[in-house]
Amino acid sequence: MPKSAVVNVAREGLLENISFKKMALLFDDLYINERDFHFSKIDIEFLRKKDADQKKVMLSELDWLLEKNIIKLYGIAQSDLSSLEHEDVLARDVEAVNDKIKENFHPVEESEQVTSSDGSIRFMGSVCMTNDMIFQAEDIRMRIAAAVLSRKNLSVDFVPIVNSFASYQQEKPPCSVAHFILGQIPVPDENTPWEQVLDFKADADVKRQYYALISWINQVGQKEMPLSHIVDEYNHLYSQYLNQYSLHKMKSHLTTMELIVTAGIDFISSITQQGYVSALKDLLTIRKKQVALLKEEKDIEGRELAYILSAQHHFR
Repeated sequence: MPKSAVVNVAREGLLENISFKKMALLFDDLYINERDFHFSKIDIEFLRKKDADQKKVMLSELDWLLEKNIIKLYGIAQSDLSSLEHEDVLARDVEAVNDKIKENFHPVEESEQVTSSDGSIRFMGSVCMTNDMIFQAEDIRMRIAAAVLSRKNLSVDFVPIVNSFASYQQEKPPCSVAHFILGQIPVPDENTPWEQVLDFKADADVKRQYYALISWINQVGQKEMPLSHIVDEYNHLYSQYLNQYSLHKMKSHLTTMELIVTAGIDFISSITQQGYVSALKDLLTIRKKQVALLKEEKDIEGRELAYILSAQHHFR
């Protein structure tokens, strides 16, 4: 099942600091709230630390990502929220965050209130928000968005990119695994062209590795392991893969050298002596050894994580 990230850009400075190239290496699509995206682009135009040319480049890249459907915008209507009425865990967490906000709400005046365009009454005041409360509120918004998008498209796994892994305790288990794996993906240099990122993911061998990694994420997610166990599982498999992969590459290199030196000489000698049948046998021997090496590589423990090593070699 394709995996898409639901990304938060609502807080000031988030949009220009997100590594979209890193996210694109793991996720098929990056979903951003349309309203948040619009206001974040306006924030970029007023950045003091960037000159006009830098801002133009940043905004042009965002427009290109939209055009290529790497970034997809979404909106949530009030009617969309009604579809979540049976999401008991999410509803409970939303209520908990709302209660914290109410506890820290300080009205300007007890009697001061405003009637909004939809007819609801809103009280004027301020909320003393700690960083923890801000992060929790942001995580709830991402979880709500992921739930709404999941209801609309059952064939895609939407992963809310949250501030704290604690927020995943009530989410689908594969979400926490996918977010953890995102942390293992390298951050391509800012000068790395997008075409290089897309070409890497389009490579046939890399695709096979990528699908194996996604399958591993799903399988580990189904075990409903705590994050600490996910980390242990990953470290064990990845260390095994690195060790066996290095041994395999060494064996592959030595075997290739052997084939070039011995089989190559035998082949030339057979041709010289007009031993075409013998020469053909030498070629078949080379092919058999090469196939045997490929089969060995398929049996390496931890090969499900091969995509991560390939990405690190390619972008570091």
